[in-house]
Amino acid sequence: LGFTAEEWRGDNTLWVKQLHPQDRERVLAIVDRWHLSAEPFSVEYRYLARDGRVVWVHDKGTVSRDADGTPLLFLGVLTDISERKQAESEVRSLARFPDEDPGPVLRLAHDGTVMYANEPAHSLLASYATGVEQAAPAAWRDLLAEVIASGTAREMEIERAGRTYSLLFR
Repeated sequence: LGFTAEEWRGDNTLWVKQLHPQDRERVLAIVDRWHLSAEPFSVEYRYLARDGRVVWVHDKGTVSRDADGTPLLFLGVLTDISERKQAESEVRSLARFPDEDPGPVLRLAHDGTVMYANEPAHSLLASYATGVEQAAPAAWRDLLAEVIASGTAREMEIERAGRTYSLLFR
């Protein structure tokens, strides 16, 4: 994209019209600051494609100035980063899964140390008098060692405080 200094900011400029309404004020404020400096421009925002889709873009730009430093031409490149933004959103969603799971979710290190336990897992660990950053119960460590040696997932059922738990080691 290329705009003269006079036309880049007008409300009738296609680029301004296609900024997502929720991002418009933020992006225009960044660009206003940028055009006064000599620094390159780099920002991510949503853009409204001509077909109505919302597209995430990474916008990088620079300004061409005359000898007095007056902006003459703004040059920029928009790169579609929608797939990356979708993947980031999915990763954030998956990262929340263990904390949102109503059942115990644990992560053990190869040596059997409990590295992570969601809230429901804390009472299970407490029933074995252990916790995060401590050794898992001996039976769990033994099964974990077998799984690591064989490369084959194994399951173990345990009963604690009147509840049956199925533990998957992989």
